[in-house]
Amino acid sequence: MNPYDANAHPGKHLLAKTVVAHLPDQPLSRAATRVIGAAYELDELHNRVTNAAQDAHRLLEPVARELVFSRSR
Repeated sequence: MNPYDANAHPGKHLLAKTVVAHLPDQPLSRAATRVIGAAYELDELHNRVTNAAQDAHRLLEPVARELVFSRSR
């Protein structure tokens, strides 16, 4: 559903890891560490929502088809 590819465009993950690697024990590094954690949590939540939406689509598609078919009779 989401065309974003973290492998091709690492974005927040790469930026945060780069900051942590180059500025250890700095306030910016601590903030970057929190960004890394939040980014991974967001990715996990996105995956869960995507899976739930795909499951709902699979379950509801036959019902929708039946409704459309029954109205066309």
